[in-house]
Amino acid sequence: MDSATAHTGYGNQASVILPILVERGWDVYQIACNCWGLENQIKESEDGYYYYKGVKLIKNPDLGKSKEGGIYPSKETVKKIFEEIKPDIVFSLNDFYRVADYLNISEDFKNKWVHWLPVDNSHANKDWLQFERQMKYLIFLSSFGYYQRVEDLDSVRYTDAIYHAVSSKDFYPLDKEKVKDAHGLKNKFVIITVGRHQPRKMIYHTANAVGRFLQKHNDAVWICKSDPKDRAMENSKEEEKDLEKIMRNCGVLDRVMFVPMALPTDQLNDLYNTGDIFIHLSGGEGFGLCLIPGTCIKTSGGYKNIEDVKKGDEVYTHKSLQKVNDTMCREYNGELISIDVKNKKDAIKGITPNHPVLVKRNNIIDWIPAGELKVGDLVAYHKSKQEEICSIDLVDYIWDYNGIKYDDDSIWCSCTNQSLVKIPRIIALDEEMGTFFGWYIAKGSSAMNGSIEFSLCDAEEDIANKLKNTLSARFGIESKIIHSQSAHGIRLIGCSSVLGEFLRTVFGRGARNKTLGTFFNSAPQIYREALLKAYFKGDGCHYCGIRKDSGYPTEEVTAVTASKKLAREIVDALLDIGVDSSISFDRTMRDSAQIRVRGRHKRTSEFFGMVDKKRPIAMSKEDGEYWWFEIRAINRYHYSGYVYNLSVNVDESYIANGICVHNCYVESMLAGTPCILNDNTTSPELTGGWKFGLPVPIQSTNFVDGFQCNFDVGDLDEAVKQLEFVYNDWKNGKTWLTQASREGREFHMKWCDSANITTKIEEVFQRVIRYNNKVMWFSIFGTGTGYAALSEYMLPALEELGYDVYINDWWGNQSPILTDYIRGLYQKTLKNEQKVNFNEIPQILCWGFTSYPNLKGKYKLGFPFVESTRLRKFYADRVNMADFLLVSSDFTMNVLKNSGVNTEMRKVRPYIDTNKFKYIQRIRKPDDPFTFLHIGVMQERKNTHQCLDGYLQAFPEDNGKTKLIIKSGDFGDVSSLRPKCEGRKDIEIIFTDGMKPFPLEELMKLYERADCYVNISHGEGIGMPDLEAMATGLPVIGSNWDTRGLFIDDEVGYVVKIAGYAPAYRHSGIEEDCGVWAMFDGDDYVRILKHVAKNPEEAREKGRKSAEKILNNFSADQAAKDLDDVLMEIYDIKVNNKWADREERKLKITVSPITDKDKILIGIPSKDRAESLVRLLKSLLNQTVSNFDIVIVDDSVKENYLQINKLNDVINKLFEKGIYVLRMRGQGINQVAAHNDVLHQALERGYKLVYRLDDDVTLEPDNIERIFKEFLKDEKCEYSAMGGIFLNPYNEESKNYLPKNWRNIKEFDGSINTLLPSAQYYKYPDDVETRDDIEHLYSSYIYRPELIYLVGGFPRDLSNVAFREETLPVYETKLQGYKLKIVTKAIGYHYNEMSGGCRSNDPKMVKEMYERDQAIFIDKIKELKKKYNKK
Repeated sequence: MDSATAHTGYGNQASVILPILVERGWDVYQIACNCWGLENQIKESEDGYYYYKGVKLIKNPDLGKSKEGGIYPSKETVKKIFEEIKPDIVFSLNDFYRVADYLNISEDFKNKWVHWLPVDNSHANKDWLQFERQMKYLIFLSSFGYYQRVEDLDSVRYTDAIYHAVSSKDFYPLDKEKVKDAHGLKNKFVIITVGRHQPRKMIYHTANAVGRFLQKHNDAVWICKSDPKDRAMENSKEEEKDLEKIMRNCGVLDRVMFVPMALPTDQLNDLYNTGDIFIHLSGGEGFGLCLIPGTCIKTSGGYKNIEDVKKGDEVYTHKSLQKVNDTMCREYNGELISIDVKNKKDAIKGITPNHPVLVKRNNIIDWIPAGELKVGDLVAYHKSKQEEICSIDLVDYIWDYNGIKYDDDSIWCSCTNQSLVKIPRIIALDEEMGTFFGWYIAKGSSAMNGSIEFSLCDAEEDIANKLKNTLSARFGIESKIIHSQSAHGIRLIGCSSVLGEFLRTVFGRGARNKTLGTFFNSAPQIYREALLKAYFKGDGCHYCGIRKDSGYPTEEVTAVTASKKLAREIVDALLDIGVDSSISFDRTMRDSAQIRVRGRHKRTSEFFGMVDKKRPIAMSKEDGEYWWFEIRAINRYHYSGYVYNLSVNVDESYIANGICVHNCYVESMLAGTPCILNDNTTSPELTGGWKFGLPVPIQSTNFVDGFQCNFDVGDLDEAVKQLEFVYNDWKNGKTWLTQASREGREFHMKWCDSANITTKIEEVFQRVIRYNNKVMWFSIFGTGTGYAALSEYMLPALEELGYDVYINDWWGNQSPILTDYIRGLYQKTLKNEQKVNFNEIPQILCWGFTSYPNLKGKYKLGFPFVESTRLRKFYADRVNMADFLLVSSDFTMNVLKNSGVNTEMRKVRPYIDTNKFKYIQRIRKPDDPFTFLHIGVMQERKNTHQCLDGYLQAFPEDNGKTKLIIKSGDFGDVSSLRPKCEGRKDIEIIFTDGMKPFPLEELMKLYERADCYVNISHGEGIGMPDLEAMATGLPVIGSNWDTRGLFIDDEVGYVVKIAGYAPAYRHSGIEEDCGVWAMFDGDDYVRILKHVAKNPEEAREKGRKSAEKILNNFSADQAAKDLDDVLMEIYDIKVNNKWADREERKLKITVSPITDKDKILIGIPSKDRAESLVRLLKSLLNQTVSNFDIVIVDDSVKENYLQINKLNDVINKLFEKGIYVLRMRGQGINQVAAHNDVLHQALERGYKLVYRLDDDVTLEPDNIERIFKEFLKDEKCEYSAMGGIFLNPYNEESKNYLPKNWRNIKEFDGSINTLLPSAQYYKYPDDVETRDDIEHLYSSYIYRPELIYLVGGFPRDLSNVAFREETLPVYETKLQGYKLKIVTKAIGYHYNEMSGGCRSNDPKMVKEMYERDQAIFIDKIKELKKKYNKK
């Protein structure tokens, strides 16, 4: 959508770019506001369109109809056009205010709109900004424009700089002298100006400069492509309106030629080739066209990457602290200099050759360009100098935190349950506070709920007590110390929303963003030293040994951090107190940095308590202002990409990676004919930093009312001088002209060519399409499952690609351990559920096979993972409901196809978050044991027993040379491991909560402790722990028979021989054929363990290759691009058309009669009621039948069932009776989630009946038998659920109480506002054996899992007190036509224990929860009745 005028900048760009888009397959429509200059080149076709080089021109039907004779179509016309062609992209090239009115045609079109915006002034018109902020996507025509506007456009989703396109086919060099001769300009010095005669262009100003020059030189002429009396100047001053008059007044009009604006391309190329110099003193141009990104700049608030520094930030210069006047970014293609400094591996890695560096050479301090530096030069490292402050006010840092309140002495938060907890607002920066903050940076974290936690090891209990005392004495915050026997650690936990927000704000959110704090450099030295010592005690490692390179004894302290910013700050902070240190960035460590301090001199030894080795000192030199470090290497390399620079107040210097550097002029990558331009806006970019152009200094800046912005006025005298310079060069051999012309042409060909520019625009279009391509991600978040991890790794990567991501969390956002990121996506989904039709966008499932029927809408995709050679038919039927399957390997694809899955499949590589799992540089002492690590829950598939047995066989005695660590979830038969390890200190078993995510920090510590990872599981869907371990630099002893074959081989690990294959899952309660999985050769496994332990260097080398392989090939970013290919295929219009008429895949579930061979699965959620659970299990043990298995879903917090002997005893007795018992960890949410877990276990394992029990009931011995017999009678499958009665065990009278109207009790009365007691809670007369005239069952009953599954399982939003969440599913089956039955002689007892389960001990809170859930419940009953047309 643009002006099709060929002679305007917009029209020119449209005529160049749009035909190329057509050639590349885009269907391009152009709303041509007018067609000036193209009348003879467009042709009308039979389809009603006018065509220009394949572009379909839609002529403006409103042309000339407005009172002003305007050329722009009405809003109604544009809306009609949009609705007819239904564009995927709306691309506008025009003045923004011209098209702004069209933006509100519809939100859909607005979200597809891309505007290419020239910025030609340094003052943003407020009205224009208002329009610009409505855009979702802006492209700027120059870096100047980008940086002028980007800070004002924070609501714009995507911005970039793409330069003016020029076709190299249309504009190319000709023989200048021949062209001149053809036009009668032989031996003439020709000056060219091209531009519309309008106020901004200031052609009249150029005319005055040229006129003065022509007065002196009769052999010079001026060719001006402009209308000398343009109506755009009608409101300007008289002396500016008429260009002919200006030149006449100068007496040179006879040597001036005015050329029409509408010139054919070939004639315009001729025009440019006649010119010797181009001059244009524009007030501002929007069409236009040092250090590499990642270079750290020292600011008042710590280090920032140079690309993140903004105008107005305070940065350290080589003298003082000053503000940034401006920031500059440009594309660069050329040589860069890398500087390595002695003892400093973090020196500058990329600086342009002409960028000055502060250097001491021969005792003379000077600014020397980087390209002229020499090995042996001393570069200056800056010393921090700030006015010292002794205390801070918390209000200064968190004044805008939600709900913050404060008075003169205290600060508190009014919107949390800690509202009465006040803490002092003034904090003294003394030694105690430095120590506290140092330990926080090393070991601390804080959450949005106010939790403040320090994770320490057992040996740091004294530290924990000191930190506890500081929290109490300094902040008035009580905390507690928790010992974890399984993790061998200590957790100190306190709670304060105010202090937590302060810690996150000042010291960074997340490990990658940790910092020393904004006030560190201003704090007293005693505080700074205390903080540094505490940090190194917490995160550091003290090492003594012999250096291999020199044979000297060495002693060093190291620390590894994920925050590069923190690492640089610590190195600077140590240097300020006289301690030398270095940073190393290993290639495979990605974003991690290692800080290293060696005890080389007295100050370092004193500070860290090292033993003085009296070794030769290699320390930096100090003077009053700087530390000086010797350059040890200078490297040169080619670079193509963006570079950055800063303009700084006063002295134009700043600190980059600790080194003092000076500002240099911008060099850019656009080309053109040699030219003279005002030194403003895009001119430096147009001229390659004045390589092939000459600048005219700005004399003044005028504010133009009509445009409400500033325009610059160039110095006329300087302009004439520059013309004189070029004229003299033309007279004397054209040295400068020849070189400038050649360089300009080369630049233009590389950076301005229309084909390259169109490619960049296409990339933006694709990104916009992705932005408008919404995806719904369905998973189980906030758990320790691989599904949750894969989801949380993928979603940010998809958003980075531009997708609009929504989520469907199976647990309904109620997991207490959701990350802030996932919770934010959930809230976004709820907010937009009325705006976005989620059934019209792709839904991607990353969860178990039973969840596929939950996917709705047009495009259903799933991530299936297989662990054996065959998928159960139950699973295959569900997987076939998807439209696309995203498989990780050929192994997965083949298994699915062989199992009857006929859905289309696409590959998405296995992946992990390589920003979290990075290479670890492990430091080992000579006597450290070689450590093997295994991670996996206790289940048959993980083969943990063979892992342990093989180690015991390989190393039958604990000789202190090897160690095995097993981290396992706390469900499954965990007790069977311990007897094997008795008396073995070299075997460490860590049991964790299997369903909760293991803290990343603790997991990385495990990987750091290990030397080799072991996983000989029978089968893996992916093998995520293998990927994680390999990414950190561990070799893997494992298998490559399944998906792991993509990344495990003998080059990066050790592959154990396969001894054979065995039926899969046969010992897991699943009888259906699931194919086979691998069984491993025990002797080969033992051999490999011994070999690896004897060859640690070989293992270390394989580990290094492992990290390189994973980090380079299996990142979430790369997997997101794989998925992107699939989604782009779905969103392709042809695919949409193909799918438009296809039938939606639906799951067909058949309910079959119960036989006497069928088993019941009993599901029991339990939380902190071990004694109640034992009581229930004993009643199950005493049942008259044993045709059932049991699943216990444990959500305990206060107790660990595994430690309760009574519970283990009764479970063992159940096993002896042939009753299978599965113990699993719940989600830690509520019993609704637990009952849904049981439902899925039943479906996955093929049970046809499920007994839903709470843990505070017991059953009479014949309870199960009586209900089961009733199901055997149901040959027509008419009943969805049956239950017994539950009596009060404490009150004998309540057993016999039955209301007179009991025959009318159906649970709800007509208005459903009165909820009557359950019909299950009475003892019925002896002659009443069953009832089936009821509307629902309550609490405990046996149900058909297929039918409950089809109505969505148990409702997740009735969860706080579990208010009748069991009622709705069976009630809905009743509305569907199924029957319900009470078996009155199947008796149980309900102990009604309110203290456990999911309930609160607070009666007021319980009442509020019941009232809330009751309201939801009533609404759901109404919805269901409406759904099934029931009154």
